[in-house]
Amino acid sequence: YRGHDRIAQQAAQTAEKEHALEAQKVAMRESMDKE
Repeated sequence: YRGHDRIAQQAAQTAEKEHALEAQKVAMRESMDKE
């Protein structure tokens, strides 16, 4: 099941990247609201 582990790892990394992007968007929006 090594291939399955790799796919799961890739999915986790992708989810982390998307979550980071969302967090970045929220942070940008909040900083714009402050000004």
